[in-house]
Amino acid sequence: MNRKLYLLAKLLVSIGLLAILTRQIDGGAVLAAFARVPNGVLAEAFLVILAQFAVAAIRWLLLGRLTGASLSIWQTFRLFFAAMFFNQLLPTSLGGDAVRAWLASRQGLPIGRAANTVILDRSAGLISLLILMLVTGVLMADRMPNPAIADIVRYVPPVILLTAILSLIFANRVAGLIDRFIWCRPIASLLRDSSVLWRAGPISVAVLGLSLTLHMMTATCVWLLANGVGAIVGFPEIVGLLPPTILMMILPISIAGWGVREGVLVGLFALLGVAAAPALAISLMWGGLTLIAALLGGLIWVMTSAPEATPVEPNSG
Repeated sequence: MNRKLYLLAKLLVSIGLLAILTRQIDGGAVLAAFARVPNGVLAEAFLVILAQFAVAAIRWLLLGRLTGASLSIWQTFRLFFAAMFFNQLLPTSLGGDAVRAWLASRQGLPIGRAANTVILDRSAGLISLLILMLVTGVLMADRMPNPAIADIVRYVPPVILLTAILSLIFANRVAGLIDRFIWCRPIASLLRDSSVLWRAGPISVAVLGLSLTLHMMTATCVWLLANGVGAIVGFPEIVGLLPPTILMMILPISIAGWGVREGVLVGLFALLGVAAAPALAISLMWGGLTLIAALLGGLIWVMTSAPEATPVEPNSG
């Protein structure tokens, strides 16, 4: 499909999903939910999102240094903020990831190694998300109206998590087997880099800890907004809502998750007894604050001059 048509299709999906929701939900009730939120709560949620960007940049910095693809702290933060900006302009966060890898290559990293660090960053986030789903699965499964869906919530995350862990354990062996084939060498390189997520000891624990911290920060942001609109929802329930929401937002079917996020959250909040109007308000505020933070990151990227590219010598490890 033509790239422009592909982008247009995703834009239409986002607009269409939001239009469906706004037609089915009383707009006056949504505006009333907005009006109930104190400015201080919005400021707190916004600061949490900005802090998330910083924590995520630190995780990427650690992964780069583990794989011998080091950028300076300033370069890492600057490029990460740029990627967050492009996340809001391109279909799904994967578009921002591609920009992040390309910008890192402009700073002297080989493009393959730059791409690997971004993929590892996503992998660390996915593994931590699966761990979170494993922990919260029991809580959320009991709230599923359909037994088949409840079984999926309980049993699919452990299977995927086990597969991911085994892939990391045997990554070097698989890389050694396929490295003899020229066309498989980029995959072998990625597998070797991936193995650091398993064998880096304390730093691996730090990466996992940062990843879980990021999810807790997202939950904190949503919890603050939920309390702001008067929804009576506990923090553990908010944590349980986020993994399926984030996974759906990653799917390449919308612009930056808009529409998808709102539809999923309205449905999941309904399981907790939250009405559709405040649930939609919570989701729109979360998306809006993230957009503002991303625009601020883009402004920082545009207004700061990029350092001269310096060739980076990858470490043997």
